Amino acid sequence: MVKAVRGALVSAARRQVCVGWHTLAEAAGLKPDDLSDLARTSILVAVDHAAGPAGVLLSSLVVSSRNAPVPYFDEILGRLGRPSGLRPIELGQVRKTEQARAFAAYAHPPDHGSA
Repeated sequence: MVKAVRGALVSAARRQVCVGWHTLAEAAGLKPDDLSDLARTSILVAVDHAAGPAGVLLSSLVVSSRNAPVPYFDEILGRLGRPSGLRPIELGQVRKTEQARAFAAYAHPPDHGSA
């Protein structure tokens, strides 16, 4: 599940877009309703935990059905040891910064020394 969600988020980052749980669940062979907010949070924490404490937060690319930030993004930050308990405006700034970092990190395929 985590691997499928991570793959879908990397694909979204390469395309420079945000995605909802309908896309992420489909990538894992599930329906969005199959996943509670607790399960979604845990999956995204696992996806981002692999990147390390200073890694890109792919979870910043996940939006709700109304194309708004997911309500548990602050909890994800806290579970990853990042600053959390933020005011909405601060949380929005963190999310936008992380989206930009994700887009930049996956904008071009890595160069594998083809010189």
